[in-house]
Amino acid sequence: MYSMESLVSGFKYFLSLVWYADILFTQYPDLKQAYSLTHNLRVILTQTKNNSLAHAKVG
Repeated sequence: MYSMESLVSGFKYFLSLVWYADILFTQYPDLKQAYSLTHNLRVILTQTKNNSLAHAKVG
């Protein structure tokens, strides 16, 4: 089981990541687009069991 301290610490860490990502993506919108494209590609490749089908979905 997780302690309350570790949960709070993890939540604070998550909030700091969100805060930094917001600043970074505001300053560099191309980086936000690249991150989004990479994330979407990762989702397609992990959810598709057939490599040929995954490549067809990508491009």
